[in-house]
Amino acid sequence: MRRGNRGGDDGRDHAFCTASTADGEADGGHSCGGGRGHDHSRAPRVSWLLLVPVVAVFVVAPPALGSYSVERSEPSSAPREGPPSGRFDDGLDDAEPGEVVAMDIRQFVMRAWVDEERTLSGREVELTGFAVPDPEGEGWYLARLQMACCAADAIVNRVLVTNVPEPEADSWWTVRGTWVEPEGELVDVSEHRFEALERSEVANPPDPYEA
Repeated sequence: MRRGNRGGDDGRDHAFCTASTADGEADGGHSCGGGRGHDHSRAPRVSWLLLVPVVAVFVVAPPALGSYSVERSEPSSAPREGPPSGRFDDGLDDAEPGEVVAMDIRQFVMRAWVDEERTLSGREVELTGFAVPDPEGEGWYLARLQMACCAADAIVNRVLVTNVPEPEADSWWTVRGTWVEPEGELVDVSEHRFEALERSEVANPPDPYEA
């Protein structure tokens, strides 16, 4: 009658346990006992490592969109054509004379560069965006971003605001003012100026991107 071999092949289990115990003592673990010789102490360590990339996504945030992005990007340039529909979508044509027209900055620069009739001249417009310092000190920029194919290829739409003090970078403002009509061909204008009449800070800023 065989005694003492109730848990299987005692000889092999004992040999495995003896060899594993030496390893277990080296790293502070326990390889034998109630676990029938299987070392599960390392599994949680591996699973924690798998979580590192996930945690990094939330801890290491990308730079905030705003003046940082604008200062490192090329501003928009004069479009080669007018709006695809052949009609501006900024509401200026439908507004009554003397009415203040709220526009996206994208709509404003499109009209300023393309409208050969210069219907922006003398009209009061309201623009909303975030403040960006002007390195030349001639004013400050009111800017928004426009999605191209992805965020990395965003187009910068901006106007150079004059006639009011420069606010803190990345603060949001709604500015009412008029387009400073340039001399010469519109297509040759490098950037459009906006003479401010009034400004008000935006308490709950919208998305930095315009549609």
